[in-house]
Amino acid sequence: MGMLNFDICALIILAILAVSIVARKMYVGRSNRLYVILLICIAVSTVTDLLAGMFGVVFEVTDDNTGIRAFIDYVYFVARNISPLIYVLYVISYIGVWHIYVRNTKRLFYMLIPCGVSIFLILSNPFTRLIFYFDEGLNYHRGYGSIFIYLVGTGYIAASSIIMLKYRRLLTGDKLFALMSQLPVSLLTVFLQFFIPNLLIEMFGSAIVALIISTILQRGEEFLDPLSGVQSYNASLEALKKSFKTGRSFRVIYVSIVNSGILRTYLGMDRFNAMLKDVGTRITRTCNVYKLRSDVYYLQNGTFTIVTGELDMEVISTAASSIVDGLNKPFEIQHFKVGLDCRSCVVRCPEDIDDYEGIVNFDGTLKQVFDQDKRSVLLAEVINSDDFKLRSELDDVIASAIEHGKFQMYYQPIYSARKMKFVSAEALIRLIDDKYGFVSPGLFIPAAEASGAIHQIGDYVIDAVCKFMANADLKKMGLECIEINLSVAQCVETDLVYKVLNTLDKYELDVSRINLEITETAADFDPTMVDRNVHRLSEKGIKFSLDDYGTGYSNIKRVTSLPIDIVKLDKSFVDEMDDPQMWIVIRNTVNMLHEMKKDILVEGVEEEKTLNRFLNLGCEFIQGYYFSRPLPEKEFVQFMLEHNG
Repeated sequence: MGMLNFDICALIILAILAVSIVARKMYVGRSNRLYVILLICIAVSTVTDLLAGMFGVVFEVTDDNTGIRAFIDYVYFVARNISPLIYVLYVISYIGVWHIYVRNTKRLFYMLIPCGVSIFLILSNPFTRLIFYFDEGLNYHRGYGSIFIYLVGTGYIAASSIIMLKYRRLLTGDKLFALMSQLPVSLLTVFLQFFIPNLLIEMFGSAIVALIISTILQRGEEFLDPLSGVQSYNASLEALKKSFKTGRSFRVIYVSIVNSGILRTYLGMDRFNAMLKDVGTRITRTCNVYKLRSDVYYLQNGTFTIVTGELDMEVISTAASSIVDGLNKPFEIQHFKVGLDCRSCVVRCPEDIDDYEGIVNFDGTLKQVFDQDKRSVLLAEVINSDDFKLRSELDDVIASAIEHGKFQMYYQPIYSARKMKFVSAEALIRLIDDKYGFVSPGLFIPAAEASGAIHQIGDYVIDAVCKFMANADLKKMGLECIEINLSVAQCVETDLVYKVLNTLDKYELDVSRINLEITETAADFDPTMVDRNVHRLSEKGIKFSLDDYGTGYSNIKRVTSLPIDIVKLDKSFVDEMDDPQMWIVIRNTVNMLHEMKKDILVEGVEEEKTLNRFLNLGCEFIQGYYFSRPLPEKEFVQFMLEHNG
């Protein structure tokens, strides 16, 4: 009975590993699945080895149970024969050379032949008795054919060692040790059990190797993202690095939840994390439907990647579109309705991006690739377009504009209903690049906010507007003040008050000459700092406007808590004014703001009927293309002289 202790210990180790796999969810991804299959093979071999060892020790060997004993041995030999092959496949997958060995039909055929021959010998044993047999006294004997079984297993382990050594640059020292441990342990245990059949130590050795692999290689905290349930960012880095080092051709599908930031705020972290897990499951399911033979990873910030060896671009494009279409359909997370804005981009490697650094850094440029009109794009289709090149070089374009003064100020006149003339204007910055020409503010402002260049741009705007006013004949133009937009980043600058007042002093302008515009987003970003800056500037006599005013509670709260002089109704009010219900909201909003002693400026007025409707409501200021588009400095001066003269 003591001989059975090794198999019992092996089963205990395997049970612990099984519990660990389930608890850590280490069954996602090809390598993990192969490891699970390997454990199953080892477990089946161990159980059958244990049961076979009980005959003659626990159970009496009789003619009636010889068939059962034979069946147990057949299962043992089949599982034991398959285990080395699975191990080789696991090594190939883990190293990242699957495309070299398994996707190559000839190499895969040669790899399967020894295992196939062994199984044929095992299954034909009832007729040949080459693997094992029972003598007339019902004693168990192994035939000479069993030597072939062991040689095949040893050959597979030796082949895996050769592959590991060939691609050792892809493995760290501890990982190479874990994979190579199979060779010495297997040789020792196989040798002992072959010459001492009753010493059931072979499966114990396999369990020890599985334990070493689990401890060093199968680390779920390193390769499984706990939030999304798919593989982690670190796992994606390792997979991409191996793919490029081995010269593999592959495709990467990026799936980005564009509105992830808003959803995180709306849902809260618990529901947002539940949503990520649902998204990961949906993506994996769709990949399986299209048989992409892929691995799914989560890169954080709402971006998933799918790395696949499928090279058929028609299949991949269809799958990418299907993923995005499916995710964009409204669904519920814990009774909360969720609407995702997902986009995808397919990258061919190495055709589109041919190095590891390039693909790692690519996810940072995704927003520059996505097309507003198309939810799924191929990088190959946009990579050579001027729009993509501009987006990719935007930080350099902005830096060059700051250094060489390529920004220009435009001014859109603002009409005063009370004075029946144009009394002010909104200053709007424009970027004219030598290479790309006009660059939309909707493009370079967000990029400048992300890079931090917005601080320099904001300083430029304040200085340029003050300089213009200092050199212009304001009285002749009838220009009382100019409105300057403050970005979110500017609103929380600790030295904002100093910079504004210092610039006014520099050009000897009265504080009444400028009116600073802030948005709801800026006001809510850092309420303490924004409140301090606004109140201090207001105390110095500078007036403020609240831009993009909507109908939310936070907007109303801002109007009451900050020294706001003018509230600018967002263009959405104008767009919806023909809706009777919306007009009631507009009328009540205007009345409410007037009761709060606030002046109202209506943006986006393009037609006379719109002008008249808002004038009849008593709105003080009107701005929009009905009067004028934003004008460069000289044209603006001419406009003011002509209309106010």
